Amino acid sequence: MLKSKFRVGLSAALILWVPTAGMEAAMVAHEGFSSPVTVNNILLASGHSPVALTRTQVEGGALLAGNYDVFVIGRNTTYWGASAAYVQGVADYISAGGNIVTEYASAGMFFSSYVRPVVISTTLTQQLRLFGGGFHAGYFHQGSTPIDLLDPAHPVTAGLPDPFAEFNGTDYFFWFDTADPNLTILGTFIGNGANGFPRGASLPCLAAGCFGVSRFVFGTWNWNDTLGLSNGRNRAFFLKAVNFAAEGCNLLPLCNAGGPYVAECQGNFAAVALDATGSSDPEGGALTFSWTSDCPGAAFDDPASPAPVLTVDASLGCSTSCSVTLAVSDGRDTVTGSASVTIQDTMPPAVSCAASPTGAKNQVAVSFSASDLCSAAQVSAVIDLGCEQVPVADGQALDLCADFICRLIAVDTGALIEERRDGTLVVTATDACGNTSTCSVLIPKPAPEDCIVMVEEPGMPFIRGDANGNQRVGVGDVFHILRFVHHHGPGPACRDAADVNDDGALDGLDAMALIHCLFLGDRQIPLPFPQAGRDPTPDDLTCDQYPSHPNKERKEKPKKEKVRKEKVKKEKKKCKKR
Repeated sequence: MLKSKFRVGLSAALILWVPTAGMEAAMVAHEGFSSPVTVNNILLASGHSPVALTRTQVEGGALLAGNYDVFVIGRNTTYWGASAAYVQGVADYISAGGNIVTEYASAGMFFSSYVRPVVISTTLTQQLRLFGGGFHAGYFHQGSTPIDLLDPAHPVTAGLPDPFAEFNGTDYFFWFDTADPNLTILGTFIGNGANGFPRGASLPCLAAGCFGVSRFVFGTWNWNDTLGLSNGRNRAFFLKAVNFAAEGCNLLPLCNAGGPYVAECQGNFAAVALDATGSSDPEGGALTFSWTSDCPGAAFDDPASPAPVLTVDASLGCSTSCSVTLAVSDGRDTVTGSASVTIQDTMPPAVSCAASPTGAKNQVAVSFSASDLCSAAQVSAVIDLGCEQVPVADGQALDLCADFICRLIAVDTGALIEERRDGTLVVTATDACGNTSTCSVLIPKPAPEDCIVMVEEPGMPFIRGDANGNQRVGVGDVFHILRFVHHHGPGPACRDAADVNDDGALDGLDAMALIHCLFLGDRQIPLPFPQAGRDPTPDDLTCDQYPSHPNKERKEKPKKEKVRKEKVKKEKKKCKKR
C-alpha cells in the first residue's frame, strides 16, 4: 500500500497535519479539474494534503514518485481521450496499490468496453479493462436531475440526501452497465429519453469497489463545475469519496479450517487435533483465529490457536458427525470457513486367552477376557477339535484325555482303534459397533502314552476252520463238522471256528468249503486264518472255549511229529489266505 501518515511532497518539505475526527489524513493528487485551486482548498480544509498534477506529470510517472494515497481524475483530460502514457502512468500507480476517484468520463478507462457514445462528442480513450462491463458515453442534462442512492448507509453515500443531486450547474451524465462482483452500484438516475438515453431506466452512475488492494469510486456525472457551490452536495460527495478511497482495499485473508477430521473414540471422549496453519494473509499481515463447534460436548484447549485440540463427547454412538467453524481476521476483515468432524469407533476389543495346567494330570483350565474403550464387549469361546467346536466357559477345567478323543489301543493285539485330535481354544470378542477380534491358543498336547486306554474287544481268539479245536486245520475238522451236522455228534466248543464260510450258521456248506480249500485249493477261508484272532464279523455263533483240548507233545516220536507238521503245512498251502 502507498498509504502513510507522513509524506514528503513535491516540494520536498515535510508536511504534517491533524486529521479531522473519524478521518485519517491522506496525500491526494488530482488532475484534470478546471479549478485545481478549488480542489486544493476543499482538501486542505478537510485535513488532507493535496497536490495538483498536470497531465504531463502523470504521463511522466509522478504518481509513483509522490507516493500518493489517492489520485482524483477530473474530466478535462480524459473527456478528450487520455494518451497511452497517461493510461500507463495510472496503471503503474494502481499496480503499486494506489486508489482512484474519478469524475464523469474518467471512469471509462477502467471498464472492459467503451460503448459507442450516445452523442459522438468524445474520443474513445484507451482502457485498462480492470472491471467487466460497458461504459456508455454521452451527455444528458435535466434540471435538478436526481441521483437515487441504493445504499444510503455506505461510507460514500452516508449522510447525503436521497435523491442526491446538485440544484445548480450542468449535470452531464455517463452511465455503465456491469455485473462485476468487485463493484457495488450505489446510485442511479432516470433517463428522460433525450439524446438517445433510455427513458425511465435506472442507469447506474455511482459505484465503488476494489481491484486488488486498490479502491475505486466512480462518480460518472459532472461534479467538476459545482464543487465550489455553497450548498456543498457534490463537495460532500467528493470528500466522502476521497476518504473512502484513501483507506484502500484489504485483500481478504485466506481461511483454511483444515479437515475433514476423523478421530477415534478414546472412551467417553475423542480428541481431535485441528490445523488452520494453511490460513494466510495475502498482504503478509498477522492473523487472529477463533474456533467454534457444534460437536456434542465440544471444548477447545485454546480456541484462539491456529492448531487447537478439540475434545468431543464420544459416548453417543458408533459414529458422530459434526463440524468446526473457524473465523480468521487480519484486523480489517474476517473470513469464516468450516470443516467436518467425524468421531468413530473402529477399534476392535482387546482380547486375551490362555490354557494353563491345573496341577492335575492331563488337566488344563482355560481363561479369557475382553475389554473395549468405547462399549461393552461380548465374548464367546470354543474348543476347536477340527471336526467340531465345543463351547467352553472362562475358568473351565478340561481333561485332555476325557474331553478330547485320544488313542484307543486294543489290550491283546495293541492295534490302534482311534487317534486323538488336537484342540485349540478360540475366543471371539465383539463390541457394540460390530468390531471383532479373536485370540487363539493351542491346548497343550499330552504324551501319547498318557492317554492310552486299554480295551477288551468282544469274543475269543480262534482259527477259522479248526472245528475240533486242536489249533490245526485239517481233514479231522471236516469230519467233526459232518458228525455234528448229520449224526448229531458233539458240537464244537468254538462254533465260530467251525463256521468255515463265515455265514453265521453251522451246516454242510462249511464242510464243503473246507474240503475245497484243503484238497482243491479253490476256496478261501475268511479271517481269522491262518493265525488266531477275533471274529471281524460278529454274529450269533459263540466261542466258549478255544482250543478245545491242549496239544500233546510227543518227544518220543520226533520223526512222526515232524512228518505230521509237514503234512499240516502242505494242507495249509492248499488253502488261500484272504
